[in-house]
Amino acid sequence: MGGDQGSKDPSGDELLRAVARAPEVDVPLPEPARIAHFRVIGRLGEGGMGVVYRAEDERLGRTIALKVLPPAFAADEQRRRRFLREARSAAAIVDAHVATVFEVGEADGRAYIAMELVEGETLRARLARGRLEMAEVRAIAAQIARGVARAHEKGVVHRDLKPDNVMIAAGGAVKVLDFGLAKLGGATRSSASQLGSADTETRQGEVVGTPLYMSPEQATGKDVDARTDVFSFGVILYEM
Repeated sequence: MGGDQGSKDPSGDELLRAVARAPEVDVPLPEPARIAHFRVIGRLGEGGMGVVYRAEDERLGRTIALKVLPPAFAADEQRRRRFLREARSAAAIVDAHVATVFEVGEADGRAYIAMELVEGETLRARLARGRLEMAEVRAIAAQIARGVARAHEKGVVHRDLKPDNVMIAAGGAVKVLDFGLAKLGGATRSSASQLGSADTETRQGEVVGTPLYMSPEQATGKDVDARTDVFSFGVILYEM
C-alpha cells in the first residue's frame, strides 16, 4: 500500500502541479496582412484607442501610419465615437506641426485612420536620452506651440498634450500627434459645428487625459477650453 502511495499518477494531482509550474505563454494575435487598400508592413505601437501599423498605400504608393480600431472594440460605441473624433479633429487641422490625416474608413469591421508617418522619436524618448540644450528646448517648444495654436484656431482642444504625443522627426521638425481625446469648442465655433459637435463633447464631470499634465479644471471634470492645453504645454516646458 505504501508503494501505491509513492507512485505518481500522471493523470492526477502531479499533472496539475506540473501544469501550474509551466511558464505562461503570451500568444500574440495575428496581425492583419491588409486593411482596405493598405498593405500592413509592421506594428509601430499600441494605445488605448487602437493599434498603429506602418503600411503601404497601394493606390498612391506611399508609406503611411495606419491606426486601426481593433474588432473587439468595434461594438463599443463610446470607443468608436472617440476614434472617429480623433480623425475628424486632426483632419480639420492643416499645419506643418500637426500630423496630417489622409483618409478615414472602415473595412472588414475595422475602422481605420490613414495618417502621415513621422519617422523619428517621441519627445518622451528624447528626454530619456539626457538633458536638452536651451536652443533645442526653444526650437521644440516653438513648434509645439504653433501646432497647438493652429488646433485652437480650428476650435480643437487637444486635452492630452504630453511628451508621448509629440514626435521629433529627423532634422528636428516637430509634430503633435494623437487627438483621440480632443474636444471641439475652442476659438472658432463655426469649425466645431462643421465637424459635428454632438459627436465630440465629453460630459461634464467625466475626467479624461493624463493626470500629470492635466489642468486643475480638467482633473476635476470641469468644462475646459484652450487654456487647458496651455497648462499642459507649461508642464512640458518644465520637463524640458
